Amino acid sequence: LVELRFLASQLGLQMVFGSWSEAVAVGEELRAVPHLPGLARIELMNLVPILVHRGRIDAARDILALLPEGETSGDVQTRVTYRAFLAPVLRAEGRLEEALAAAEEAYAGRSELGLATAVKASLVETFEVAFTLGDLDKCRAVVAIFDVLRPGEVTQYVRAERARLHALLDGSDAAFKASVAAFRELGWPFWLGVALVEHAEWLAAESRAPEAGPLLSEAREIFEKLEAKPWLERVDTLAEVHA
Repeated sequence: LVELRFLASQLGLQMVFGSWSEAVAVGEELRAVPHLPGLARIELMNLVPILVHRGRIDAARDILALLPEGETSGDVQTRVTYRAFLAPVLRAEGRLEEALAAAEEAYAGRSELGLATAVKASLVETFEVAFTLGDLDKCRAVVAIFDVLRPGEVTQYVRAERARLHALLDGSDAAFKASVAAFRELGWPFWLGVALVEHAEWLAAESRAPEAGPLLSEAREIFEKLEAKPWLERVDTLAEVHA
């Protein structure tokens, strides 16, 4: 039981630091265990974004199914975790309104859980969906929440994410450079790749496509290592359009 908890507890770190294949392997090992404890099943939710960003939506759904009580559980952590990880799956499926509702429901758990990991994830997901929908007022409301956090709540990740969201809203070269620098310092490869692509897309939209080349090359290298196929397709599409 102790070993199971240890393995499960590593999944979050493996996800953010880019050890995705190792995380998937651990997940397969854990799923083979009969009567997996509830806490381990919650930790397994960390596989959902990995699978989503690898384009394996059905596999992500299989992980969500490990918390069949997720929507109705009386335990707020279970409920918030489930909805926070359901939201990106729904977004990947193109069900944007449902994704927004799931993310906002998860964020509502802040009153009981504080700014827990799943709560932060749901707040970022709210921005992502709203940005896709073109609801910039909601995007600004999310950024405003980040801007008024107490000093003790502003982790290095929060600073990096806040810089990225500001860049998307503000649309300035300096803001995008700050976003890339923040994630580079944090050492989270996937999000660094995202920041690089977003900067490259902005540069291309500003008729500065040649400057985007090095950013796309670095992003491609990151996404190849992570096997993040949808993101590789996004990089390649941008590179082809502005070749």
